[in-house]
Amino acid sequence: MLLKRQLTDGMKDMCKEVENIEMLKTYQDGKIQGSYQRGICNPRQEHKWVFVTTSALANASTSPNVNDLVQHRQSQGFTTKVQTIEEVYSNYDGVDNAEKLRNFVIDAYNNWSTEFVVLGGDVNIVPLRQLYVYIDPQTVDQLDSDLYFQCLDGEYNYDGDNQWGEPDDGFDYEDVDMLAEVFIGRISAGDATEMANAIYKIMAYENSPADESYLKKALMLGEYLGFVGVVDYAKPSLEQIVNGVDSLNLKGFAEAPEFTVHGLYEMDSAYDKTDVLDRINSESFGIFHHFGHSNASYGLKLRNGDEADFTNDKFIFSYSQGCLTGEFSKDCIAERFTTSTRTGFFCVVFSSNLSFGFQDNIDGPAQILAREFWDAYFGEGMEYVGALNKDQHDDNLGLVGSAIIRWEVYETNLLFIRCFLSVLLFSQDS
Repeated sequence: MLLKRQLTDGMKDMCKEVENIEMLKTYQDGKIQGSYQRGICNPRQEHKWVFVTTSALANASTSPNVNDLVQHRQSQGFTTKVQTIEEVYSNYDGVDNAEKLRNFVIDAYNNWSTEFVVLGGDVNIVPLRQLYVYIDPQTVDQLDSDLYFQCLDGEYNYDGDNQWGEPDDGFDYEDVDMLAEVFIGRISAGDATEMANAIYKIMAYENSPADESYLKKALMLGEYLGFVGVVDYAKPSLEQIVNGVDSLNLKGFAEAPEFTVHGLYEMDSAYDKTDVLDRINSESFGIFHHFGHSNASYGLKLRNGDEADFTNDKFIFSYSQGCLTGEFSKDCIAERFTTSTRTGFFCVVFSSNLSFGFQDNIDGPAQILAREFWDAYFGEGMEYVGALNKDQHDDNLGLVGSAIIRWEVYETNLLFIRCFLSVLLFSQDS
């Protein structure tokens, strides 16, 4: 979405993982307070990786299934737990099911030392919390966001209205917590078949030999944006993703010479969905980064239904700066890409609502987050996809005084989580 406004100078100082002093009020003996009275997390146990889903999906006999993914995680050294959502609802208090789930995650973080939480199901299976952002009278909405389940300090609706996540909805009318305690992602499957499709691709990808050449190849997909000057096309923005930004000490793909980056740029030559499908099915790329106009059922030049034309057995991670592609309260294209078939994409970071760019300046809000996402790997050495998504939020906390940046932080969700990017973004020394 086009914006005419700029960030003020006072918003431009980045915050690096600094928590508000007032959040100390929400701690007791180093633990985060929850509003639950009961609790099922035995502190004598440890479960670093927790999968939350329904009893039916937890016990489905499809192949592969949740138990297969659990065994896969155990083989990687994780202590694991499958937690049914029914038991969560029975043992935790809350004004609704989403708050009960957050209180469970608080309990797991405090007592199981949980670090990774997978929400195993679409929003009719595992609840959603929509977070409210007001930018101006024409730009105000409730955004699909799983941030609520990973940022665990204090309140998220202190005034008790129906607008969660407002700037004064934290404890004692302070801002809400946006510095995550756990890594989180959602497999937005609607049934056992879709869950099996997602798990199949996650496990197949992680079991790929580390020397597979496609894992080291990335494709930039840059469309005509119709803004002004340098942002008339997406190519200049994507070249920042590739090359980094020296003036901001942000690193990109060029930092790691073992990566080869190709581009489909409308600035150079028109392309269409056939060209994108050809790249997917070529099995030549492990990473896509997209910047172009989109909606919930359209993105990367593809529409809902085009996933039927995927034929690849080598699966892709994609980041998109397009609008609404990850609006997972709907039948969005992110879900189609990852759960509808056993081809295509195994994991995406897509936006659940409008994604913002400035009309004449490359440093738009969506671009600011995208640069931090890739710098988390190439500049900061992080390996977990959940960590990259967390870091692009954390490194912009100093800007959330701008409602536009708050919007971007709330809406960039990790769908169809895996724990490791050590295959996709393996050690630069290897």
